[in-house]
Amino acid sequence: MPQLSLILPVYNVAPFLPACLDSIAAMQPAADEIVAIDDGSTDDSAVILAAYAARLPQMKVVRQANAGVSAARNAGIALATGSHLAFLDPDDYVAPDYYGRLLDLAVAHDLDIAVGNATYHFEGRQPDYPVWPADNLPVGVMAGREMLKRWLRRRNLVHLSCLLVYRHEFV
Repeated sequence: MPQLSLILPVYNVAPFLPACLDSIAAMQPAADEIVAIDDGSTDDSAVILAAYAARLPQMKVVRQANAGVSAARNAGIALATGSHLAFLDPDDYVAPDYYGRLLDLAVAHDLDIAVGNATYHFEGRQPDYPVWPADNLPVGVMAGREMLKRWLRRRNLVHLSCLLVYRHEFV
């Protein structure tokens, strides 16, 4: 049975963190494991994480000295036990079925990486717009080199960590 470990690097993001964690709590199916790495926050992030960890039994919170987002993600990878990984930043939020659909796609097609789309949303800025416009959004399964060629040809190489589900072994 595939399992999803969601990795959340956290550093001084208290204003954004509740919306992110609420979206994680609403995921269907639920993430099997949530690994939150508090990267030495000095704001209320640790308090917020503790409150959500009390509600979400699958949530682990680890505090480390500030070492940067890459070190926090790597610490999360080292602790994650799921067959698949997803990375969400604390200023992002996710639709309830987003990661479940990507996980299903990855398993059904034996993929190392499954990629979805998202919408940019900035408070007070209208309108929202997609990361990849519909005319640049491939649908279906394709080899990584074909996807890269497509992005380079269209000069649209966007990589947002929240858009992907990875096979843990691959990472």
